[in-house]
Amino acid sequence: MKTVNKTILKKSWVFVIVFILALTLAACGNKKSVVPYGSLTDNAYVTADGFEVSEKELYEEMRLAGTNALLKMFQEIIYKEEIERVKADKESFKEDYLYHVNKTIFNISDIDQLKELPEAVVLKGVRSFVDAMDLLGVAITEADIDTIDFENHADVIFDTYTLDVAKRVYAREKLDEAVLDEDSTSYINVEKDIPAYFTSNVEKRYPLSFVSIRFSNQFESDATFRKHSIKAHVGQWYKIPDPRVDVVEGYALTILTNLGLEEKNGTGELTESEYESYYNDYKIDPARPALEGPDTALTIDETFNLVLVMYNEAYPYKEQIDATAFPTIDSFLADEKYVNLGEAQGLFTLTYEDFPVTRQNALESVRNYLYNTLSTEDGVRFTAQPRLFGNHYYVLFKLKDHNEEVEAQKNADGLFQVYEEDGKTLTEHAQTYFNKLKENKLTDAYVNQLSTQRLNDATVVIYDEDLHLTLRNDKFKFKKQSSSEFVAKVNDVEITVDDYYQKLDTQIGTSVAMDIAVSKALLASEYRSKITPKQMDEYRSNIENMIRQFSQDAFKNNGFPKEMGRAKFLKLAFQSDSIDEAIEKIYVKSEIEKLFLDDLEAHFGEEIYELFATYANRIREQFFSLTSSHILIYIDMNEDEDPDKPEAFFETLSEEDRVLYKTKITELMQLIHDKASAYSNISQGLKAIADEFAKSAKIKPDSCATPEGQLDPSCTWSEFKKLGLHVKFESLGANTNQTNYPDKDSKLDDKFFERIIDIYDYVKTEFYDFDKKFPSNHLDTKPSAYDNLLETDFGWHLILATDGAVANSAKFTAEDDRKYNQDDEYMIYEHIVLKDKDGNDLPGISAYSDTDAITANQIKIFLYQSKTEEGTVTLPSKVKTALNSYLTPVINKYENNHTKLFILNKFLMANNFQFASADNQERYKNILKINENQFFLYSETHEMFMEIYGDWFDTFK
Repeated sequence: MKTVNKTILKKSWVFVIVFILALTLAACGNKKSVVPYGSLTDNAYVTADGFEVSEKELYEEMRLAGTNALLKMFQEIIYKEEIERVKADKESFKEDYLYHVNKTIFNISDIDQLKELPEAVVLKGVRSFVDAMDLLGVAITEADIDTIDFENHADVIFDTYTLDVAKRVYAREKLDEAVLDEDSTSYINVEKDIPAYFTSNVEKRYPLSFVSIRFSNQFESDATFRKHSIKAHVGQWYKIPDPRVDVVEGYALTILTNLGLEEKNGTGELTESEYESYYNDYKIDPARPALEGPDTALTIDETFNLVLVMYNEAYPYKEQIDATAFPTIDSFLADEKYVNLGEAQGLFTLTYEDFPVTRQNALESVRNYLYNTLSTEDGVRFTAQPRLFGNHYYVLFKLKDHNEEVEAQKNADGLFQVYEEDGKTLTEHAQTYFNKLKENKLTDAYVNQLSTQRLNDATVVIYDEDLHLTLRNDKFKFKKQSSSEFVAKVNDVEITVDDYYQKLDTQIGTSVAMDIAVSKALLASEYRSKITPKQMDEYRSNIENMIRQFSQDAFKNNGFPKEMGRAKFLKLAFQSDSIDEAIEKIYVKSEIEKLFLDDLEAHFGEEIYELFATYANRIREQFFSLTSSHILIYIDMNEDEDPDKPEAFFETLSEEDRVLYKTKITELMQLIHDKASAYSNISQGLKAIADEFAKSAKIKPDSCATPEGQLDPSCTWSEFKKLGLHVKFESLGANTNQTNYPDKDSKLDDKFFERIIDIYDYVKTEFYDFDKKFPSNHLDTKPSAYDNLLETDFGWHLILATDGAVANSAKFTAEDDRKYNQDDEYMIYEHIVLKDKDGNDLPGISAYSDTDAITANQIKIFLYQSKTEEGTVTLPSKVKTALNSYLTPVINKYENNHTKLFILNKFLMANNFQFASADNQERYKNILKINENQFFLYSETHEMFMEIYGDWFDTFK
């Protein structure tokens, strides 16, 4: 579908393999083969002043350019039985239909992924597909495409893919045989491949129950362990004596004494830092003498109970668990609220697919660790020492492997059981995996391979010698016949020229007719005489060089062995029967089209420069640039390392909690604003704040009441971290008016971009307009309430403007135009002489502009001189800077294929170009409209883009 779309709008239908090979060809011979025309006549398909294009001429061009359509006709004959079967029971093959339809429209076949696509992406795919179908002669509307469930598209769309489905059905049936054939590359070795599939895709992918505690940093994990007087040793947890609450003796007292803290033993007077020193010095030793107090590990149940306590502390914003209600692991496992695979899935139970791995991130390592390292039986059940995955530290406790079904698939030796007791019949699970293996082999490549093989196995006879040569398939036979009615025969079914012509006409007739007409009109124009004898000699020399290289077998690896002969090479490479014809098709046609398209004044006269100036100045007037950075406050409740959408998060909360979060987020942003504003360099301040936030913990130290303790970042940020809030600093660089244009791959969130514009307008008015400088330290307004916050799909932002730029000026007056020469003052940009296309001097013009705007004269000078070897030597540098910035995008748009097609159409209309058929005239209008849609990238709702280019096709009409 996409290939057809691009081909129809491309303005060169000849085969230019010369450019692919970076070589040139030439020819020999002048033998012209006989073309079967069927009932086609010399009647005009299109007419224009001085020439016309007949049905026969059109067919001659289309028949070789549209061989894909002919191959599809072959396949429709070959797959007739499968097509009839598919049509008779569409519902049974709906999955195959949906695979092709959705993949073509949206480039995605998975329904769940489709439902996650942004609305704008879906709409663009729909509109593009509607146009592509129109080019194929299939009329559909946007309403025919299901953009809700992506399953209930109109029949007219499904019908377009019946052949594709038939191919898939055939390939699936052949695959049923191939997987059992030991000599086939698709063979499935039951005893090896099925167990291997089980090991890779099933054995370690069962549902799992576990508790995960993610700490922001090592400081937070250390603080949590110190709070509970827990130390890890040889994979176990030990609770050490705590002199903050108890009177300690033995080894513990020795530690205190060594630190000079024995007087505070059990008094509750130990400070945080003093206890940390004690904690750090205490070494676990289960074999310590009895009088010294040997350390005893917590039981696994005690450990788990403490994990629940830590979980509550780590996630105060999540549902709290009554740890006292679960003295043992088994008591927790018995509570279906937490561990359950039923409809109401347990809070701590996840399927393998539900694990929040959204990209190659730390969570994939966490998942692998849970499945492959931790064990509920023999071995390690939990991470005694917090383990670093990515940027966070984790404590993981494995509760239960829900792998009963997996284990039931194994035999007594613990290996996957392939056969039933009879040793011949596959087990139910083995059969399931066999089917999955088989389906995985049903790739597009496999389907295409079988389709090609089936076509080659068919008896195909071609009656058109040129067509036979162009198809380049040794399996197809060429047969001359006196009748001109048929173009080919597949098995016992003959394809008439009329049928082939009708198929081609529906798909590419109008656009190919236009292309032929353009060539005829240009060949009859003055531009043909612009090609010099020297150029023609060069073209012929290129041909001779190519012939020599071909004769030396230089193109063998490109599919052109010298054995095919020069005549065939000429026909295949350039669709030509003679040297002169090759020169005309490859060189002359493209050169005269280039001459016409480069002759700007031939399109709109001198007015063309005024038109360009209009668009260049629109871009200049719209231009802005703001260099910025920002603080992002975000949430990540599923801990997949991607910010959650605030709107979706708020929907999960009660009204009370929504108010709480909005209040606290506002307070956090206000606090960040205040702290950042205290820095002389606010950018460094924001980065320092983000770093400090990341290093802080949810646990607020007891020492926060003291001046020294307040230096601990946790004193400031813990209340916000307890809500699951995160802070990130990012430098954004420069964003301009074009940042969110539809032709840009990387875009900002729309709300964020709107705020960038607002800030730019403010700093320009308040700063630049006064002293011609942008501030390097302007922090966005402090939010007074939640409604003042900038909320996007990523979270909440505070933007810092660090620099900016205004549009370059093209202003250059006579006062600026002074150069001293022997004490005389004279102008150098007042009277610039250009030469026309014939080398004659034009009346002198100036490069002056009394305002910042670009003038038509400046553009004319720029475009004339840019084509010379010297370049734009007679333009002031500041003017050239403005032209490069604002005219270049306009010229690029004018020279793209969409505008070229429009200009060529204008040229034809001036020659009274019209189709003989009213239907074809209407189809041609549709092509032009689709061309406009593609120029606008299906983004007519993009205000800033359309502000510049919205009237493009009204201007250049």
